[in-house]
Amino acid sequence: MGTPSSNDQSQKPPRPVTQVKSTPDHMETLTDQERDILFLKSMAERQLRIQQIASARTLTWDEFMEELPNRLSLPKRLSEHDIQSRL
Repeated sequence: MGTPSSNDQSQKPPRPVTQVKSTPDHMETLTDQERDILFLKSMAERQLRIQQIASARTLTWDEFMEELPNRLSLPKRLSEHDIQSRL
């Protein structure tokens, strides 16, 4: 009684296995290893950018205090949007 009859099998033919592509044909699905490599590469590039920015120029407290009045007195440049909104 536990085995399906031939009538049950004939009523429901097996569905064909189809793969739905959510990416264009020219893009391949990445393996887990490739995904990990891309992630590590992006993290390394991000860390390099952070280090480059940090090493660009670090002011001491005295240098910062000396430059502060000059920075505060510089006229601020308005963006194109600000200029247009004020006209």
